[in-house]
Amino acid sequence: MAPRSIAESVYRRMRSDLLRGRILPGTRVTEQWAATRYRASRTPVREACRRLAEEGLLTHRPRHGYASPVIDQGEIAELYDVRRALEVASVRAAAAAPGDRPLLAQLRRAWEGEPPAPGEDAVYRDEAFHVGLARIGGNRSMTAFLEQINARIRLVRVHDFLDPQRVRWTITQHLDLLDAVEARDADRAAALVDAHIAESQRHAVDSAGAALAALWTGAAAG
Repeated sequence: MAPRSIAESVYRRMRSDLLRGRILPGTRVTEQWAATRYRASRTPVREACRRLAEEGLLTHRPRHGYASPVIDQGEIAELYDVRRALEVASVRAAAAAPGDRPLLAQLRRAWEGEPPAPGEDAVYRDEAFHVGLARIGGNRSMTAFLEQINARIRLVRVHDFLDPQRVRWTITQHLDLLDAVEARDADRAAALVDAHIAESQRHAVDSAGAALAALWTGAAAG
């Protein structure tokens, strides 16, 4: 396998392990540890860790390697409060945006076609949907802030999408939201996205609590 392919394979496997909780929050991730776990040399491991740190899935510790971020329920709740405000403002802007807005059609195709697989695929497609709505609204700062929040909450959000029924319900919610934006009904779009994010917030805070419980159980067992 070519070096670039090895780096990509290590990145995808490590990303899945982080998102699925197979690497617990707070776990120290050194190059040697990862090289042994993924049976690769340090060079592709270093590249994979760098990419994962850029996505917020690893935290870089100078002279100490990397670590899986510790999930804090209070911080997750606060980030979701900010996210709700951003999302409400972004869909109102999207509903008022001029032009034919071709990105709306692209977002609809993404959710009317083959549904995402539960887990990380659903998380990344969901993020693309909400960021896409923000881009339609045209506020670049709002879009950037939303992307930053997504990176921080991604580790807990994946657990919200492990249930296929939850994925199906998200599809329905997204299509309803697109209907409201396309109809330029800003009030309905704002109400829909507020309820949608509030529901996600409840699941995420619960997931953060479960992740912390798992971390404490693992520490006690060790």
